[in-house]
This record gives sequence, structure tokens and C-alpha cells, in this order.
Amino acid sequence: MAATGRGRRQGGAVRRHVPLVQRARPGRPHGGRRRAHGPAEAHPHPARRHDRPAAAQGARRRAAAGREPAGHRRLAEPGRGGDRRLQREALLLLRRRRPHRTRPPGRRLPAGDAVLDPDTARRPHALEIHHTRNGIVLTSFSRVLTACVAAAALLSACSSAGATERAPRQVTVQAPERDTITVGFVPSAEAAPLFLARSEGYFEEEGLTVKPLAIVGGGAAIPAMLAGRLDLAQADYVAAFLARSRDLPIDVTGEMHRAAPGAYGLVVPARSPIRKVAQLKEKKVAVNVLVGTAQLTIDATLRGHGLSSEALVLRETPFPDMTAVLKEGTADAAWLPEPFLSAGLKSGALRLLADPMTGPAAGLPTAGWMTSATWRTANPRTLAAFQRALAKAQRLAAADRKKVASILPTYIRVPASAAARAALGAYPARTDTRRLQRVADLMLDLKYLRERLDVKTFAAAG
Repeated sequence: MAATGRGRRQGGAVRRHVPLVQRARPGRPHGGRRRAHGPAEAHPHPARRHDRPAAAQGARRRAAAGREPAGHRRLAEPGRGGDRRLQREALLLLRRRRPHRTRPPGRRLPAGDAVLDPDTARRPHALEIHHTRNGIVLTSFSRVLTACVAAAALLSACSSAGATERAPRQVTVQAPERDTITVGFVPSAEAAPLFLARSEGYFEEEGLTVKPLAIVGGGAAIPAMLAGRLDLAQADYVAAFLARSRDLPIDVTGEMHRAAPGAYGLVVPARSPIRKVAQLKEKKVAVNVLVGTAQLTIDATLRGHGLSSEALVLRETPFPDMTAVLKEGTADAAWLPEPFLSAGLKSGALRLLADPMTGPAAGLPTAGWMTSATWRTANPRTLAAFQRALAKAQRLAAADRKKVASILPTYIRVPASAAARAALGAYPARTDTRRLQRVADLMLDLKYLRERLDVKTFAAAG
């Protein structure tokens, strides 16, 4: 076997020796080695790069004899006795401590197998096990350090992402200007969300104490709000829109209820001779307030029969008293909402003459919330807290009709059986100004308004 240049002939083939270059690292004068293959010294047999049993044995023999392997360069360790002593100590350690796997002659060392590095064997505190992966030598220390850094980064990212997902959104809500407010309501199924909000604790969650006060209708509440005796009140849209058309500072702050088939009725006593709507001419008809939603829808119903409310004698009567008034004969007909409608029909005392919420009044908004513009400007946080609590109650009423039926007898004198059979309208959680505009347009059509009223200018949408 003869050496040619820096190569070595074996079995008729020239095999080039690949130098093992020792790299110095900061703080570690003898770092791990890597194989250096420059562009001009590419190995002639890449697939057999590790297949050098004879060369490896020769290197060990020369190390034992105290000679440096050919082509091997080492950075001298400062302050030490030279490289020969290092090699002898490495050889002794190799004899005492075998690698995890030995490479049999003629076999390539599989990727990932471990061998001991004799250069670092003499330093027990820096003992390293080298792994080969795709021809690159990695120390166990480097592998562990890399894995630790990757794991730390992954854990940090996961914990940050998890904290972002789990952390609730922090919303700062200031306390309302007033913790106690007085709210007017009309005793009917329209006001159910107000009492659901009280029973479910929605007002309490917003820091509000709401004192309900029964009123006859929205028209009667407007003077009380302007005088400061009421903070908010159930709105009769007809009365509120008329007030705005006369430049009174009344604002609509939200929807409460919309009509549905069977939720309202034009009724007469069970033994009344009146069988048709046209027969109501010059008859006494009970309504909760004059010039309100009841009168507007009666006018819409009568127009199909060639009549108007001017041909009737309208009488203001609270809803709870209408059945008694009809029985006594002091009224010939009445405009009734639920649950009074179901209660009177079930008792046999009343008979349904017509459904006023059909035709142009089908699905018409019938009730909402209103306040004075002055109070709204002075108490924005109080109003916002009231609206948030009512929105929750509106959604509850729309989703669970049994809740509505169970709450009705708590503020209306009506049997629970009648409340359970009540035909309820819709309870919207958002204000639709387009639907409210229908009320104003119907008022214009029936001559309640002299000119068109733009509802968006004073009604809060959404």
C-alpha cells in the first residue's frame, strides 16, 4: 500500500484522506469536529465516505505510537503538554469505554449512531457523544441545546396563544350616572321584557335599580317625562311621533314589541248584536288612549269598510277595565291586547269582531321605549346600561315564550291559564328604523301627520 499525494492506494484504487478539522469555540478551546470537504477535495466515492476500516485502524495505531495521523490538524491546547499526551489519554478512554455501537469492517455507520470523540474524552466535564446525520457530525450537547431552545420557543408560543385564547376580553364599563330610575309601563304583554330583566337580574348586573310605574299609555307618559317625574316610559309610537312633529324633545331609545296575528283584537260583548265592522258606526269603542296605536289601527280597519274613527265615539279606558266596561254596557266594543284578549275570550264574556293588525298594520311595531332628549343627554351611561339589560330580556322573551307566560301574572291580574294561551307578538332585540318608519308613513296616510316625518332623526337604530 503506497501513498500518492495526500491520498492512499488500497486495492488498486486511490482513496483520498479527508482531514478532520478541529473548530475552536468561545469558552471551549477544543470544540466538536466536523468533516471538511472543500469544492476542490470532493470525495471520489461519496457513498463510501465512512467505509474506511483500514484507515481507522491505522489512525489508532499511529495515535498509540505517538504520531499524528496524516492530514490531521489540531489546535494546540494552551498551557498543556502537547498533542501526544491528549491522544494517549483519548486512546485509554476508548479502550475503557466502548461506543454505543461499533462499526464492523465494510459497513457504513448508519445515520444517528454514536461514537466517542477522542479529542474531548480527556475532559470529563466536556464529554460529548457525536451523532451523524446526513454526513454532518452533531454533538449530543448541540442536539440537546437545540432541542431545549426549540422546546422553549414552542412552549412560549403555545402558552402565549393559549393565554390569548383563554383570556376574556377586558371591557371597561363605567358606572351609570344614576343607580335608580323610574320607568313607566303599560300593563300588557308588550312590557314583559321589562319584568323579565328585573326577575333575571339583568338590571342588577348593570348597576341599576328600576322602579316600574303603571301608566295608561304612552301619550300620558310624555308630560310626566318632560316634567322629570319619569326617566323612561313605554312608548306609544303614534303619541311619540306626534310629539316630535310638534318639536317636543322626545326620543325613541329602543323597540319593545311588534304585532303578530291574534295578538290584538277588536272585540264586542258575547251577546252583542254587532256582527260586522261596518256596524260600529256611531258606537262607543274603548281604547286605552286617544290618538294612539289603538286609534290608528282602528282607522286602518274601518277604512276598508268606508268608515273612519270620526264616525265612532272613542272612550279612554285602561286595558284591565275593558272587559268589565263591556259587560256593563258602557262601551259597545273595545281594542284589546294580550293577555286580556285571551282571558276575555276564554271566559265567554267577549267575542272577536276583527283583528286590527292585518292589512296595512300587519307586523306593525306597537311599543318601544322613549325618554326626553334632555334626560338622554344628561345620562348616557344610565341609558346604555338600561338598553343592555333590556336587550338581554328581549332575546330571552323571543327565545322562551314560557318565560313570558310565567311573568305575565306577576304584573297583570290575569289567570295563569289565560297567560299560557296568549298569542304573543315579536320581541326584537334591535331597533329597526325602517319598521318604525312604517308607523310614521301610515300616520301620514291616515292624516295624523301633515308632512312626512323622518324617524331616523330621533330614533336610535340597532
